[in-house]
Amino acid sequence: MILPCIRCDAELKPALPDLDDAENQPMNGCCFWTSGHYGTAVFDHADGSRLEINVCDKCLEKAIRDGVAAPPSTPKRSEGHG
Repeated sequence: MILPCIRCDAELKPALPDLDDAENQPMNGCCFWTSGHYGTAVFDHADGSRLEINVCDKCLEKAIRDGVAAPPSTPKRSEGHG
């Protein structure tokens, strides 16, 4: 099942239509998931479940331009780790 864009509700098509219907791999969009976050009152489960959303490319580009999403970057490795 491909979820719609969480911001504009655009219907997203599957990037790989031959995949199992359970795969959320949108064309022209990104899938984001979380296992929760300390401090939220909505979703912070420790049972392995996760919350998943999609954002279409158009909304993602606008969010980056508007400064409400960080632009793509390469994570910096902390000294002493790895």
